[in-house]
Amino acid sequence: MITRTVNRRFFCQPLKTGLLVFLMGFSAAGGASVRSEREFPFRLTVMDAVIGAGGSVLLGSGILAGYLQQKHYTPPASLLNPGTIAPFDRSATTMYHPTLDKAGNLLLGGFLLASPSVAGFGTFRNGEWKNLFTLAVLYSETVVYSLAVSSWSKALVSRYRPYLYNSGIDQETRLDLASHDDARRSFFSRHTILAFSSAVFFSTVAADLMEPEWYTRAAQITSLGVATGIGISRVASGEHFTSDVLAGAAAGAAIGFLVPRMHRSNSGTTISCWGNGIALSLSY
Repeated sequence: MITRTVNRRFFCQPLKTGLLVFLMGFSAAGGASVRSEREFPFRLTVMDAVIGAGGSVLLGSGILAGYLQQKHYTPPASLLNPGTIAPFDRSATTMYHPTLDKAGNLLLGGFLLASPSVAGFGTFRNGEWKNLFTLAVLYSETVVYSLAVSSWSKALVSRYRPYLYNSGIDQETRLDLASHDDARRSFFSRHTILAFSSAVFFSTVAADLMEPEWYTRAAQITSLGVATGIGISRVASGEHFTSDVLAGAAAGAAIGFLVPRMHRSNSGTTISCWGNGIALSLSY
């Protein structure tokens, strides 16, 4: 028996409802209209080839690092001690809900498809294929760098997941969970960084492309709400500690904001190097 479980309906139903509202509500509204008084605010440059290549290398090397580390993985022989976990994170060690984990996977997949679809609907409807391509490249960069950062974080930190501290899980199940290298891929949450990078990317783009203002605000609040729900589900399912989710949310928000802002037509972005340091200057 599990010492502490979560109410599946309490968590899953709001998550599903949030995604349905995000999809159905905006479909019923006829999609976003592009601001006609402005020219398209984003642009691609030759630097995007470097950005794309750099992200691909970072992601590939992160995956390789995780694969090489997997060869040296030794499953823990006994239940891990929850007392070694900081009080802030300790409550996660009493959670374990595989069904909620699967629900979170489905929700994230739908959200990653819904966010760019809603953001680019106006340009698609108007047949602005060049602008749509620009948005697709920007979103691809956002996802690639989110995956790359989380891959390296998981490989370097190698933090055990909360369910390995849960004394309420039967021994057979715990040993099966511990036998997989994924058991030490807790920090930080890949689901959360993807959800927040997508939500903040959408919110940033929506501010420049969508109208009227109430529509934009509703879209932003809904997307960020769904991302928050995904983060909560990762803790409630026993897959992540609260700090894993907060770190993923912060990293995702930074990537989701910086990628579109660095591509604004009226932005000034410079990268300076000296000695052992690198400085990024961004104005808009």
